[in-house]
Amino acid sequence: MKYENILELIHSSAKKNSEATAFIFEENNFTYFDLIKFIVVAEKSIISEGIKKGDLVGVTLYQDPFNIIITLALAKLGAISFPIHPLKDYESREKIVKKFNIKYLISPDQEFIIDGVKYIKINNLSIVDFKYSLDDFDTKSIELDDPFRMALSTGTTGDPKGVLLSHKQTLKRIQNKLMPCEASTKLVPFDLSYAMGLVFSLNVLEKGGCLVFLNKHQSNEGIWHSINYFGITDLILSPAQVFDKLRFLPSEKLDYPKLKSIQIVGDKCPQNVIQALKNNVTRHIYSSYGISEVGGIALANLELLERYPNITGQISNTLEIKCIDQNGKEVSEGQLGHIIIKTESMPQSYFMNPEKTKIQFVDGWFYTGDLGKIMYGNLLFLDSRIDNLINIGGQVIDPAYFEEKIKELSGIEDAFVFAYEVEGNVSHLALIFSGQKNINIEKLAKSCKENLKINFSVIKYAKEIPKEANGKIARDKLAKIATEQIKLKA
Repeated sequence: MKYENILELIHSSAKKNSEATAFIFEENNFTYFDLIKFIVVAEKSIISEGIKKGDLVGVTLYQDPFNIIITLALAKLGAISFPIHPLKDYESREKIVKKFNIKYLISPDQEFIIDGVKYIKINNLSIVDFKYSLDDFDTKSIELDDPFRMALSTGTTGDPKGVLLSHKQTLKRIQNKLMPCEASTKLVPFDLSYAMGLVFSLNVLEKGGCLVFLNKHQSNEGIWHSINYFGITDLILSPAQVFDKLRFLPSEKLDYPKLKSIQIVGDKCPQNVIQALKNNVTRHIYSSYGISEVGGIALANLELLERYPNITGQISNTLEIKCIDQNGKEVSEGQLGHIIIKTESMPQSYFMNPEKTKIQFVDGWFYTGDLGKIMYGNLLFLDSRIDNLINIGGQVIDPAYFEEKIKELSGIEDAFVFAYEVEGNVSHLALIFSGQKNINIEKLAKSCKENLKINFSVIKYAKEIPKEANGKIARDKLAKIATEQIKLKA
């Protein structure tokens, strides 16, 4: 069916599945009709606060149904929501607000108040005794090209940037989603502050499926029992989340007959983690690659992941993709180059950022900033991020490559490689690792030098390496903090 906007998609699904369960939250079932009523009540609450069509509204919301409800209520009103992740520190959240001149902030918690922004507290929406008819849900004023929601880049360097997705572009992303779903789908959503998490969830709601929101306890220690308890069919996790949850596998091996997929998103997943999932949970393992600016790009199943350990995935047939050299000329298959992409679900600019737009949106193509190869016709192998490469005395180093190699060493859970400067502006390499605290640093340094041909001036142990909510290291920020600590101890 062709929809005119995202709200029509939700309304159409509710009319077909009004008494079916749309989401499970705190072990309570809520129907599709309940979802519609929640959207209407939220819209009334937002209007009462003075928000109107065209307003830019920051939303700092948790991983629960109200994240989707508030986003849809703002879209119904015609306001534009800017997801500001609750795990970001004050400085990072303030940067987003100032960059985009956001005037309102909706959040259930006062701890997320930002100076100079009108704070709107919404932490309870009651639909008890709320009389409403599905036929009264009006979405006719919203057009396909109207803005739907801001998709902030998941990149870990530089100032905040994002693309403003229209209803049409979001519907295209739902239609072209890499993984299928159906009415029987019970999905634990990926982080809803990211475009990917919202698109996956809307696709489930379009099909009449169910979103399962686990509480904090179930998301950690009880995750594996929750799969069978709720009949979960699909999980979407970052590599860091997979690693954390594997620690809580029950001692007795459980079967998960209804689990159809564990999809790993956001970054490459180490082979030892994939094998642990395969041996203890399920063979239905997938790894997908997508970015906020473009949407889903490539998907790999377990067979591909085991055959080609460095694979990113099989390229979606819904987009055009090229691999080009420094002069903009397409390289031969198997040669390394800059990955550029063109697709219908892609905006043509960064919102309020003409400088970045000129660099990355050129002649209808998006320049991803990823170096990689296209092989065997339609298989993508990403190599590194151009802006993450480190130049040490003329030697160009990809920190992500060495981080993956170091994580393969016994006793190491995570690694962060970065450059720092000392007097005379001479750059040196440093390594921070987490895992077993008793690892001999001298032996680690020797192993890196002899086996990986990389020399670290400083190696430090950390209890954990902080990550963004999407599982990626905030490289610039962490390198700055670590460099200051190195200089203090020098």
